[in-house]
Amino acid sequence: MATAEISPGVQPTRRDNDTVALAITVIMDRIMQLPAADRADFWALVLELHTAVADEDRLAIGRAIREVLGGATGSVQKMDLDTDKKKPQGYKNWVKVVSKRVGDARKKAKLTQDQLAAKSGLPQSHISRIEGAKLSPSNATLEKIAAALNLPIDHFDFS
Repeated sequence: MATAEISPGVQPTRRDNDTVALAITVIMDRIMQLPAADRADFWALVLELHTAVADEDRLAIGRAIREVLGGATGSVQKMDLDTDKKKPQGYKNWVKVVSKRVGDARKKAKLTQDQLAAKSGLPQSHISRIEGAKLSPSNATLEKIAAALNLPIDHFDFS
């Protein structure tokens, strides 16, 4: 296996093998979603990668492969946007508490939503929707906000 070649003496674990198998499955699914022309480009790049000698060439081919795979599209489905009715009360309470904590922490830091957005790398509209309890922030979003305010993430997410 390639891992053993890169790190001599290190044997891949079952978890490593499972992770690689999952990654390959996801990538193959992504490839199958590509339009025929993009799929042909992908396989041409894979063949070119195999013969590339210089690191610079391999990096450029890798970027091109990521660009081709990034263009794959999924299916579009109509969704009922009035999802508020479907959310359990515990979820709604969590969003309200997190929203209030984000707004309170921002105000305590004497920052505007625009300033917090700039410090966190998030759009101001995103901050507004979080503070207004219109959006459930992901863990990654809360990490960015916490870092921008110099607070631990558990200041916002008590779950």
